[in-house]
Amino acid sequence: KCRRWRTHPKIAPGPNTTPVYPRMRELSIDYSTLPVTIAYIRAYPNLTSFRFNSGLPPHELHVYPDYPQPEACREQREANVAAQLREQLTWVRLEWVSASSVDLYMLGLTCRVPHVTVQQLASFAVLAPALEHLRPTRMDVQWGPLGYAKAAVEDVHAALSGPGASQLKSLSIQFELYRAQRNLDIGSLLVRLDCDE
Repeated sequence: KCRRWRTHPKIAPGPNTTPVYPRMRELSIDYSTLPVTIAYIRAYPNLTSFRFNSGLPPHELHVYPDYPQPEACREQREANVAAQLREQLTWVRLEWVSASSVDLYMLGLTCRVPHVTVQQLASFAVLAPALEHLRPTRMDVQWGPLGYAKAAVEDVHAALSGPGASQLKSLSIQFELYRAQRNLDIGSLLVRLDCDE
């Protein structure tokens, strides 16, 4: 477990300068800001469990001017995916990954991961591309109280109906509500999420 492991958002450490820990199986990183995925893969090639928390707010990034904006998140994802494909390097033993929808999106993992936990689902549009390569068979979603609007539900529905969710056998969704949302029609919300529509 580590906190505040800062990596340069554009430049990954060179393959010859990165210490390698081949026996490391579990890694948990908190408050690291923008992830450089290839650096983690090189350093810990045999991970089976990876929990990542950038510390970025999981929603409405544009209201926090000191944080990377959506464009920076998209660029980080593209750089991470490109680096893994260019170097033909990814995790082959990873069984579980846990991160917010924004962090999963930025990590841009190019490997299959059987079990995915989406913490603080609040950035809805990034869920489908975040799942693109992961294609889990089990997914646990912690849906925050910050939006059950029609557009948000449609984004989640699209992600659950898309290729990233095509291998799902188990889906658990945990809803978090504010007191003001106590009259929310959960049944209607679940019907709108029905992937067979």
